[in-house]
Amino acid sequence: MNADIGESALREHTRLAEDLKMVQRELRDKDAKLELLVRRYEHLEVTASDERQIQLQTINQLDEARQKIREMRRAMQELQMDKRELVARGDRVSDLEAEVVSLRKEVSELEERNVELCENPFVNDAAERQVASC
Repeated sequence: MNADIGESALREHTRLAEDLKMVQRELRDKDAKLELLVRRYEHLEVTASDERQIQLQTINQLDEARQKIREMRRAMQELQMDKRELVARGDRVSDLEAEVVSLRKEVSELEERNVELCENPFVNDAAERQVASC
């Protein structure tokens, strides 16, 4: 009977030892899986942090580009206004050039008439009498 109890206890001990080995093996497997998951998580955290940095840099670049576009648009509008003014002034220059040509011609004619009058002051009186007699 003692032998049966000893044999039974030995079987129970063997079964418990096998159960312990199996639980230890499962624990090692779970630890390995946990370590893998922790590494994946850390990798994902680093990747997400890098992507956030890239996104922030991209946002900053977009803001800078928007500001540059606003500045360029403002400069373009100013240049367009300057161009309109210059075109208007250019049109005015053409008119003024024609007026200057006309005035020079008139001055030249008046100078010629003045020279004629200075050379012979009585010519004007004769011309006026001739016009009056007609």
